[in-house]
Amino acid sequence: MISKSATIFFFLYGAAVLGQDLGIGRSLAMGNSGTALGGMETSMFNASAWSSISGFGIGAYHQRHFMNDDISTNGLLLGLPIGNSALGLQLANYGVDGLYSETRVGMAYARQFGPNLSMGTQLNFHQLQISRYVNTKVYSLDLGVRYLVNERWSLGLAGGNLANAAYEAEWAAELPMRLRLGAAYAMSPELLLVADQVYSPNESRHDFRLGLEYSISNLVLIRGGTALNPFMHFMGLGLHGNQFQLDFSSAIHRRLGVSPQIVLGYGF
Repeated sequence: MISKSATIFFFLYGAAVLGQDLGIGRSLAMGNSGTALGGMETSMFNASAWSSISGFGIGAYHQRHFMNDDISTNGLLLGLPIGNSALGLQLANYGVDGLYSETRVGMAYARQFGPNLSMGTQLNFHQLQISRYVNTKVYSLDLGVRYLVNERWSLGLAGGNLANAAYEAEWAAELPMRLRLGAAYAMSPELLLVADQVYSPNESRHDFRLGLEYSISNLVLIRGGTALNPFMHFMGLGLHGNQFQLDFSSAIHRRLGVSPQIVLGYGF
């Protein structure tokens, strides 16, 4: 068990920085980036990513923050394509059992406009609970655009919490606004490079993120990346079958330690 003071520190740091801004699976391992990529996992950063799914998909993930059993994130993803559109559902909970809980439920709609352009929006419900102190709710809105320049290049532009929603509690963790610009470049059939520029207006903070994905085979992928502000490293391994997907990822903070994550997905 961790001390009370350490627990409080991890609560506030994690909710404001890691709990709100760590990606899922592939996007986490590739430098916590992927605004220009498609798929359920990258929908965390860009709602338009939902439009690229080809069939009904479900995914579940678990993350231990700082290698500590007391602090974790658990989530569920559901995606359903409908013609040239798609519906998405995100469920996530960050916190410590019985003491602190931050829950987010997101409902997304994305649509393709021709073969190159897709747009998406997501409405999020947030609930913050701190035992005997706080129980507050708020809604936020995300928007995203993705453009396929050619077979190698794709671009993404997204905004999270664009209405700058905030909890009413006086000392609750912020809901950060995030503005993202991303690019992805397929250097070869095996090697993918991604880069994101992220701006947080509430904190007047810029962050540059860079990631790589290398396909050893059709079944095995290795990933890595880095982020500059805060400075962090990321790494991961993907095992993909025809319909089955298993991803191992880790975020590495030089002072707080390692936050490993596992994602299990299945497509129908």
